Amino acid sequence: MTVITSQEVRIRPVERGELRTCEAIMGEVFSFDDIDVIPAWQMYSSSRHGGIVLGAFIDERLVGFSFAYPAYDGHPYLFSSGLFVLAEYESRGIGYQLKVEQGRQARARGHREIVWTVEPLNSKAIRLYMKLGATLVEYEREMYEELNLGGVDAGVVADEVVVRWMLPEEEPGTFPNRVAVPLPEMPCLTRSEPMGEFRALTSTATSSEPRDPVRLEIPWDLQGLKADSLEAASEWRLGVRTLMEMLFAKGFQGVDQVLKKSERRSFIVFTRGARR
Repeated sequence: MTVITSQEVRIRPVERGELRTCEAIMGEVFSFDDIDVIPAWQMYSSSRHGGIVLGAFIDERLVGFSFAYPAYDGHPYLFSSGLFVLAEYESRGIGYQLKVEQGRQARARGHREIVWTVEPLNSKAIRLYMKLGATLVEYEREMYEELNLGGVDAGVVADEVVVRWMLPEEEPGTFPNRVAVPLPEMPCLTRSEPMGEFRALTSTATSSEPRDPVRLEIPWDLQGLKADSLEAASEWRLGVRTLMEMLFAKGFQGVDQVLKKSERRSFIVFTRGARR
């Protein structure tokens, strides 16, 4: 089945002969060594047994893909093991279209939940996932630390945050309700100061009983910040880690993202009233 998502981009299942291109895309996007790339044979085998491998095509060129497979943790769900779009095709909504179609196909197969992980300081990816209606639910400290993946994860400790997307009854991709609290009225657990083109984390505030909702800041551009100052990026990592772990332990979930584009600032909103 081919799904036409725009005049330019087509989303459809990746065919067996195209899976080597998926390997190449993953290696390029994440700067992985060949040994760290998901093998074509694994993606193909998974697709034959409930997995979903979707490609984004422009003029018949495969420019991005997503890969997911069935999982179980007391209940069945789909685990999404990667979303990759070539750099020259970013900012066209391709990643979002891949996730929406993944959600459609997952529901058609009886799934009600998709889970994946993301770098906790990756503002751009988190923005995409919040747009879907997904929530941040658990912190995984040093998840890939001993695997030495390198690539885009090099330079700071490799933490991840678990993302849960409870698939809506309506069409996946419809915009969810947001937390209706003006940004100035929402307490913030972080303070930062300008540092050239970026911002440095200057302090964090923990509380035995955080207000609900509450927000914390993450870097606007993590990769740019790491190139500018690994020390500053590491300070963000440790500060945000402490805050997210505290919030998750108290029953909060990350449910929204608020941007101050003029200042290149990104805030994640946490609440106990999880979005459905």
